[in-house]
Amino acid sequence: TNQTDDADALVTLSDKIMFNAENMVAENPLIPFYALTVLMVALIAVLGTWWYLVLQHASKDDLNLPSSRGGGGKGGRRLTTSDEADNSTLVDFPPGAAVYGYEYADAIFMALQVLTAAGFDDSIPDNIWLRSIYFFQILAGLIVFAILVGFITDSVQNFMNSLSEGKSKVVSDGHTLLLGWNEATVRLVCQLALLRRQFQQMNETWPRRLMPWLRAAPSTSVAAAPVVILCNSLTKEEMDTRLQEALAARGINPARTRVGRDIICRIGDPTDPH
Repeated sequence: TNQTDDADALVTLSDKIMFNAENMVAENPLIPFYALTVLMVALIAVLGTWWYLVLQHASKDDLNLPSSRGGGGKGGRRLTTSDEADNSTLVDFPPGAAVYGYEYADAIFMALQVLTAAGFDDSIPDNIWLRSIYFFQILAGLIVFAILVGFITDSVQNFMNSLSEGKSKVVSDGHTLLLGWNEATVRLVCQLALLRRQFQQMNETWPRRLMPWLRAAPSTSVAAAPVVILCNSLTKEEMDTRLQEALAARGINPARTRVGRDIICRIGDPTDPH
């Protein structure tokens, strides 16, 4: 079949975008957060500038301002504070100045506030353009926030999954290391647990609990040390489940020997010294 006749072989713009996006994420996992930051800054700049330009070119009729806010024509009139006590001088001012965001800095700040907090402002005049921009700011902010929550959720989920995979380093020392897994592993671990129970029972009297110097020393370091199993033929969940079932079947109290605390399972190549 020719490539032009095969629909699956056609490369679309979305295919190119996904191809480059996947490569960038593989190169740097923080790329989605960088892209979200750039998108947020671009939205603030574009929407804030749009709001500013609409107010700069709007007339009083466009904004549907009440007559108390200004006089006739394109401009309005207000009483200046410095002249109130003297000549009651009236000066003209642009009608857009009656709406918050007439100054460019205020417009950018308003875009930032709406995109991040979706704040409500009942002073927005009855103008289709201003209200459309205001609504789009809220919508865009909700979308960006939802994407950010999704990124955070994925990061937390991946972190929790990595904890259950058993690939973290074992930072303890003096432990008993079992390399690999076979039919004798469970029996060996149970024998070690019974040895631990015997040592623990020797030191469970109240005098030895209250006075550590009276405690009996273990007959071997294996009786007191944790057990670490390194295996790459089973998952950590499978190893934990088999060991828990075997210990429970032999009547070993989890308070004395617990999987995850006294018996630690990790995923790794037993033949790799590193």
